[in-house]
Amino acid sequence: MTDRDQGTARRLRDAFDRSFAEPVAVKPTTASLLFLRVGGDPYALRLSEVAGLHRDKTIAAATSPLQDLLGMAGFRGVIAPVYDLGILLGYPRARAPRWILLARGPAPVALAFETFEAHFHVEVEQLASGGSSSTRPYLEGALREANGTRALIHVASIVEALLVRARTSGPEKER
Repeated sequence: MTDRDQGTARRLRDAFDRSFAEPVAVKPTTASLLFLRVGGDPYALRLSEVAGLHRDKTIAAATSPLQDLLGMAGFRGVIAPVYDLGILLGYPRARAPRWILLARGPAPVALAFETFEAHFHVEVEQLASGGSSSTRPYLEGALREANGTRALIHVASIVEALLVRARTSGPEKER
């Protein structure tokens, strides 16, 4: 065997051994989504972005110049501000949103909406990616369904925007 053949054999043997040491990359074939309605329109969001889903939770009103802040609510020992998801998505204020989701993230934030429809596992191929736009900043794409599409809400970007807003606005300084 020549030096070149030995080098090739060594490289092949090393590549073979490494293939057992590296984790296998498995792409998920399904996505777990919550289906809901905001302003009568169908939406979906990833279950992985939700820490809890609650119905008819008491919201303590908070005086605030922020139209989207409904108040505060308690979730198993955690107090979180509750925002109107409809207003964040560009709809007028909902009369009385029945559902509240506690978002998974670096700080407790809850989003209120009118109607929860269902929890579904869908094929990843049904999800069409699409970046958010200036008119719809919190959407990350859509779910293709038999009877149309359902916009996919990116909860993490909503939480991040709310946290940035809270850090930068803060209470007004005394004069």
